[in-house]
Amino acid sequence: MRRLFGIGGLACAGCAHGLERRLRTLPGVRSVGVHHLTASALIDWDESRLSPDDLRAATRSAGYDMIARHRPEEMSAALGAEIRRLGIRLAVAVVAGMWSMAPAVAIYAADLPASVAWWLALASGLFALPVVFWAGAGFLWMAWRSVRLRAPGMDLLVAVGAVAAMAVSAGALVQGSSRVWFDTATMLVTLLLLGRLVDAVTRRGALDALTAMEAAAPETALVPAPTSMPMPENGGWVRVPCSMVEPGDIVAVDAGDAVSMDGVVTSGSACACGSIAPSANARSTGWAVPSPWRSRDAGSHDPPRTAGPAGFPWRFRRSASMPG
Repeated sequence: MRRLFGIGGLACAGCAHGLERRLRTLPGVRSVGVHHLTASALIDWDESRLSPDDLRAATRSAGYDMIARHRPEEMSAALGAEIRRLGIRLAVAVVAGMWSMAPAVAIYAADLPASVAWWLALASGLFALPVVFWAGAGFLWMAWRSVRLRAPGMDLLVAVGAVAAMAVSAGALVQGSSRVWFDTATMLVTLLLLGRLVDAVTRRGALDALTAMEAAAPETALVPAPTSMPMPENGGWVRVPCSMVEPGDIVAVDAGDAVSMDGVVTSGSACACGSIAPSANARSTGWAVPSPWRSRDAGSHDPPRTAGPAGFPWRFRRSASMPG
């Protein structure tokens, strides 16, 4: 079975790589690809050895959520919630970080009495606490997950630096010294929060743009006409948006049409193009010449992208295990 899942909680390529390695070790998994930009995982596995619940349990044990259906609207809503969460945490990090840096600047720039400098260093540390341990709590958690998955990334690097700066500075305060680096910890967390916010906004903008393009020119499929409709010109078949095709529906593919979703061929056989890359002959014929042309018979899974000119039409049933 091959299926596309949504993954909640992915923040970077390191997270995706670690989860991909974890899922690949499960018995029965033939192939797996996890992509953090689309927050999705395409998994091919043996149903007799592994169930979707097992995949969800493995994903949850790694610290992520697996979503059964993966729709652009859901991804956009999730990214919107992530943008709001990051925006609030960045605001707290900026405000508290400024107050943490102000005493540090005073200590560095002025020749202050030791007692005054110590109290300023303590104030810097108090203002740094909400930045590192609240605004940056997500990074600390993701750093721990990256250690468990044996896939270290930016979160682990920033977490180690920030926690080390806080620990060394706290030790200096205990010893009565004002040589602290709380401002370094706040700067690391603030800059990473800013980068994550920009990344989330960019991803959501790209997703919304693609969704708008698809809505403006939606992919369509030929399905049997309802009995209540007059007989259409296309021999009893009507063209509808692919979003209206449910798993198990019968779909026809005419000559030259693109196969717009995965499924199982139930009748018909023909040559088809498995590549969408154009060739020199395409300039004169308008076809992306196959390399090579292949014959697909009834019962074949995963039809190629573009149908050829002979032996048509195909009939295939959309598979419930392969949402298009």
